[in-house]
Amino acid sequence: MRVAGLLAVALASAALLPACSPPDVTGITLTDERVPVVDNCGAFITRVQAADAAGHRPVWSAHIPAEGLNDHGGAGLVELGRLPEDGWVEDRPLALAPRPATWVFTVETEDGEHDTIRVADDALEPGMIYRPGHDPVSVDEFDNGTCLSLGITWPTWVALAVGAGSCLAVASVVGRRLLRRQAARPAPPGGPPAAPA
Repeated sequence: MRVAGLLAVALASAALLPACSPPDVTGITLTDERVPVVDNCGAFITRVQAADAAGHRPVWSAHIPAEGLNDHGGAGLVELGRLPEDGWVEDRPLALAPRPATWVFTVETEDGEHDTIRVADDALEPGMIYRPGHDPVSVDEFDNGTCLSLGITWPTWVALAVGAGSCLAVASVVGRRLLRRQAARPAPPGGPPAAPA
């Protein structure tokens, strides 16, 4: 019973532990001064390159070297023209003029993923997060909805709950059968002495 219970806990933990960190979701917003900001749910950003889609003119780029990554990890917010933390290196200084009509952001994260986000400048607004394939949402909705969802949708939560419940049910049945088998076994020869009469 103890082994089956531990196995069920281990299986449920293996399914749920990856959900304990924020999802690696990246969007773009603007400061009040209309400077683009790359926003990531976790602190996973390790490199940002911003370019004008017309002619691929570089606008700004920066990264954190591998040795800095080991000390600090990535960044959650990277405003173009500002290094987010100590250890970051600016690869290309900010050149906003002429302002791109369409931006191309290449964002690298700690796990080596590369996101390319292409967005028209007039689609960006201060206080709103733009992500390809999604409606723009407020920064609050991004922080408290998208990022706190842990990347798990309600059908996945249901599946995890059903899976964990199934594991516990199986462990319970197996445990009861083991106990019944042990109780039904005859005492071994030379077993415990008989109780005095």
